[in-house]
Amino acid sequence: LREQTREAFLAAIPEFTANHFGINIDDLVGACRKRNVVYARNMMLAVITERYPRMSLNAKGDIIGGKNHSTIIHSLDTHADLLSVDREYRRDYSGFVEAIKSRWR
Repeated sequence: LREQTREAFLAAIPEFTANHFGINIDDLVGACRKRNVVYARNMMLAVITERYPRMSLNAKGDIIGGKNHSTIIHSLDTHADLLSVDREYRRDYSGFVEAIKSRWR
C-alpha cells in the first residue's frame, strides 16, 4: 500500500503543481526556463525530496521530463538559497506545502 501511495503521489504531483501555480504541465516537465516555471519546478522537487529523501536524483529527474542529476542538484540548491533569503518565496513554498498536505493526508 505504501508503494502504491508513493507511485500515485509521484504520478500526480506534476499536474498538481502545474494547477497550483497556474502553469502548463508541459512547461513544468519540459525544457522551459521561464522564471515562474522554474520557481514551481524547484518547489515541486523540494517537496519530493522532503517526502522521499532516499529517492535517487535520476529518479527525481525522470519525474520532470528526464532532467539530469546535476539539474536536480542545482534546483535543490537554488531552493535552499531562496528559502533562506526570500520572504515571498518562503511564503509561497509554505502555501504549496499546505496545499499538498490538504490533498495527500
